[in-house]
Amino acid sequence: MFHGTPRAAADVPAGETTPSKTQLGPAAPATEDAGLDPLGEDTDQRPVQSSFSTSPSAVQLALPHHVLRDLRPPVQPYQIAPKLAQRPVATPALYTPWTPTRALQRRKHISKRMAFLVQTLEQEQVQRVDAARPLPDFKAGDILEVRMMVPEAERKVAIYRGVCIARYDKGIRTSFKIYNVFPDCGGVVQHIPLYMPDLLGLRVVGRIPAKQERLYYLLERQGSEYTFQTNVTAAT
Repeated sequence: MFHGTPRAAADVPAGETTPSKTQLGPAAPATEDAGLDPLGEDTDQRPVQSSFSTSPSAVQLALPHHVLRDLRPPVQPYQIAPKLAQRPVATPALYTPWTPTRALQRRKHISKRMAFLVQTLEQEQVQRVDAARPLPDFKAGDILEVRMMVPEAERKVAIYRGVCIARYDKGIRTSFKIYNVFPDCGGVVQHIPLYMPDLLGLRVVGRIPAKQERLYYLLERQGSEYTFQTNVTAAT
């Protein structure tokens, strides 16, 4: 037997009625996500903001500093110096300014770049020596008088004379050979570098008939006609 008044009637104040189920409509099932409808579709139309952006400016490569430094474009590319035309491969053109290797997009091996640098320095040294110590032009068959400093003899100056039997043009490594017959010891060949610091001077004092660039056949002749150390007249 039930005693007391029903709870719904007791909670409703006097003069008011409780709404029916048909007025309220069917109750929506409870879901864990408030933004999803009962079918699981997203009803929230707000754009979703992602913490990752795919724009190139926003992408940061996790690379070491020296790698990022090498990816930079060159500071200033090669430029041919003004008033200087392109030359063959044997004597490459001078470029200015010198761009560091790490700033080049197309890198060459260190040996190629250093060979170019050494060749440029050798050409500059040849120009300085020619300006400070001008020498006459000579060839095989010329009788030369060479003034040299002898470091082993307390840097005394010695004079050698002989006929030039060969000349080798190799830039800063240019050299020549002179042949002379001494009465005491016979024929003597001296190999002298043209740009050595001990060479003080050189002049042409005569010439013998010669049609070849190499007069090696004179090495077999040790007659008195090839004694040039004395009685040498100046070339006319």
